[in-house]
Amino acid sequence: MGLKLCSSHCQTALIRNGARSELTPLKGYQNIDSDRELKVAGIANLAIGLGGGILSYHSLSKSVLAQKLGSQTRLATLVGAAVFIAAAALGSSFLACFPKAVLGGLLLFLGLSLLGEWVYSAWSRLSTTDYLIVQVVWVVSGTAGFLQGLSLGWLIAAVLLLMRQRNWGVKGTR
Repeated sequence: MGLKLCSSHCQTALIRNGARSELTPLKGYQNIDSDRELKVAGIANLAIGLGGGILSYHSLSKSVLAQKLGSQTRLATLVGAAVFIAAAALGSSFLACFPKAVLGGLLLFLGLSLLGEWVYSAWSRLSTTDYLIVQVVWVVSGTAGFLQGLSLGWLIAAVLLLMRQRNWGVKGTR
């Protein structure tokens, strides 16, 4: 089980490694090539499935952490994979060596920096309506739950789209 988990994380790290700098669209570093990202993730997941591993996915928090710490190379991803290999090889006692206060501070840093981007920095880049939708999503996610916040955001966006289409008039509807 530990080897499968380690294998899955290493493959996730390799996927994330190629897309690390492309996963932060709010900062505008690079455009995301969605087709390439999804194809690479799909192929890697097929390989993982054939090996009996757990499916992998892109992780925005790890990508943002590497970016904020100034990582310009792929070393951060390789160190992350090495930690999981060490945890699988040495057992969970290895993880007790990491100070909990540092890990908690890192989590707090990531959360506050992402919140700052969504609340403060997005103000100048988004329209008023889009900005309000983002604020509703994170407030509802924090109070009621992630799925409820995401669902409400999708619902508001769909209603606004329908209202805009009705006001503008879509050709061929009459």
